[in-house]
Amino acid sequence: MAKKSSNPAKATSSSAPTKKTPAAKPGKSSLPSTKTSTDTADAKRKGANKATKESSTSARAGSSDRRAGAPSTSSNRPAADLNLALQQLRSHNVVGATHNSLDSGAQRCHDGTRVADQDSLFDWIRKTSNTKGQRRVQWVKGPAGSGKTAVLRSVAHRCQNAGLLAGSFTFSLVSPYANEKRKTNFFASLAYQFVVNDDMRDLRDPILSAIQRNPAVFKSALATQVEELLLRPLRQVSSEQRSKWPKAIIIDNLDECMTPPPQGFKGKRRTDWNEQQEILNALLRALRDAAFPFCLVVGTRDDRNFRQFFTMTAARIASIFDWDEKEATASVELFLKAKFAQIRQRRHLDQAWPSSTLLSKLISGSHGGFIYPSTSIRYLENSPWNPPKQDPLSPALPASPKGAANSAKPLKELDDLYSLALGSGSPNSTQFVRLIWTTHLIQTGYFGEPVTEHFTTAFLHQFVDPATNFDTVIGIFMESSSLIRIYHRSLLDFLGDQTRCGTLYVQEASRFSFVAVRYVEICKNKGPPKGSSIDQGAFLRMFLTLQPSFHLLTKPDYLSLERDLLACDAEWWIKTQISHAESQRSASESSRQIISLMFRDVHREV
Repeated sequence: MAKKSSNPAKATSSSAPTKKTPAAKPGKSSLPSTKTSTDTADAKRKGANKATKESSTSARAGSSDRRAGAPSTSSNRPAADLNLALQQLRSHNVVGATHNSLDSGAQRCHDGTRVADQDSLFDWIRKTSNTKGQRRVQWVKGPAGSGKTAVLRSVAHRCQNAGLLAGSFTFSLVSPYANEKRKTNFFASLAYQFVVNDDMRDLRDPILSAIQRNPAVFKSALATQVEELLLRPLRQVSSEQRSKWPKAIIIDNLDECMTPPPQGFKGKRRTDWNEQQEILNALLRALRDAAFPFCLVVGTRDDRNFRQFFTMTAARIASIFDWDEKEATASVELFLKAKFAQIRQRRHLDQAWPSSTLLSKLISGSHGGFIYPSTSIRYLENSPWNPPKQDPLSPALPASPKGAANSAKPLKELDDLYSLALGSGSPNSTQFVRLIWTTHLIQTGYFGEPVTEHFTTAFLHQFVDPATNFDTVIGIFMESSSLIRIYHRSLLDFLGDQTRCGTLYVQEASRFSFVAVRYVEICKNKGPPKGSSIDQGAFLRMFLTLQPSFHLLTKPDYLSLERDLLACDAEWWIKTQISHAESQRSASESSRQIISLMFRDVHREV
């Protein structure tokens, strides 16, 4: 008789979800649709004669093809090969990470705010682009919610309009797409932006030829990627040609580049800083190469690792951006007055609202940052209250307008606001926190594919009081469309620090345990309980893409779930999986795993 095992099952390793990349839209930086792989195979079989014929045809077409963005055939490589390389590069471009992405939750500066900071940074970019100065890196640092991303996004748009922007990339911890928080496609995305930029047309063929020679370059270490995708192609272009290009590369939220979630490995894991440092070292290598003409703007939090890198490792080429603190306070006031005017108009309030005292306290509590005032506005817009008699923000305001400025705890007002919005001490507060952590864990890639708002609601259905107003918490803390994302990382910082969030704190192991308990209950119920608003078939299709990740549980937590898991109807799930695989033309690794776990008792004893 085989010995009975009680070790938690290991989750099957699978890659985190990546966002599908649509073809570039027509316009200045668009490219024509590429040929199919069949055309590529035909071109290879016909050999040099075919290549010569295509080259001469392209030459007769003149410069019109180049203006349209098609890879040139001036090299000996057939155009079909370069088109295939373009397809490969496009598939590794992270669309949602660019400054002009529709999917990004970040916004530009409110009209009239942070003007001096934008001007200062833009002037540095313009000056550095036109000179050969030694300091070609500007480090834009600041705490969470200080407005870095809004300023950098605004400057990126301004640079693009002025013909100064070569590329941009914004990392996002709260994005529902894994490739926006990973290092994997960072250099490929920059290379793609170079290729589709008409002002850098001289670099197209060298980059695409490099990919044609080594299609596996995207799986290489970053040092290899920067050499193969950027530096080697750059060396093939004359300095005179490079001097005419846009020079600015804007990288934001590098501190939100994360290591992939664990997939059962119990040994020492790479840290987030390891991932971030690898990007910085690769960029530093590029900056030291004479063929690399670009200047960099890098936005991060002001922590010890980044400070050491920019002030020591890269001290000779990096400078630190100097924020205009007086303008920051004035910008917060301008922002609040504009938002209050909108609320007055929608609610038909008197011009005397809000009081000057309330406005002064909000400005003081912001400490020059925007996350406190912007969250206050979201709270007012999404919470039920009876103006002007009620003052729903009073528990989260400093005692006096000057009290916050002199506070030894600059995050106190923000912490009080988050506690107020989450209803700290009320029965619903735990439900809200569960929703937030579950959403974040799914987004981060711990459980597979990103999911819709309706799926998250159905997933938590049995744990949430039907009377709970989900619209309120989503409106305050999340961006909601087909996918939901946490509005700002500072909320996760708050909930992850027990000294700040107090009774709202949930231990990390309990976050995974809660999701696992709900996962097993759904397996027992063969879907969400009755009363859920989501369609059963749609729910199961998404559910079968999730990974249970039982390896993240403690042993006692797993054993407490094992009996229920083994009691599930494995035959029903097999039929459901087959139906799902046929409709999707693919098999779900995670659903095969859960079925195998249901059958575990068969393999234990004979």
